[in-house]
Amino acid sequence: MRNIGKVAEDLGFTETEYAFYKMLKASNGKKDDNSYEALSHSIVKALENLAVIDWVHKDDVQREMRRQIKSILRSGGYHFEEIEVLIARIMDLARVRMIK
Repeated sequence: MRNIGKVAEDLGFTETEYAFYKMLKASNGKKDDNSYEALSHSIVKALENLAVIDWVHKDDVQREMRRQIKSILRSGGYHFEEIEVLIARIMDLARVRMIK
């Protein structure tokens, strides 16, 4: 079995991006892999730009993160019902993978 970091690297992801990619792909099997890749990269980039020290305790930062995630998912063709569920899951994953 290959190391997760190696699998992520082989696919052109960081380990964090790969975690988001796997979550998005598991949530909606209708899109092609390239769509999930682009969405994963966009979401991680947006979150990294906003993730300041102790962001998990700052409501205004989290609100802006959710707003940007929503915008990215809308542009990716997700429907309202899917978006609300995914935002919660993405934020949970971000709290684990992107803590500062």
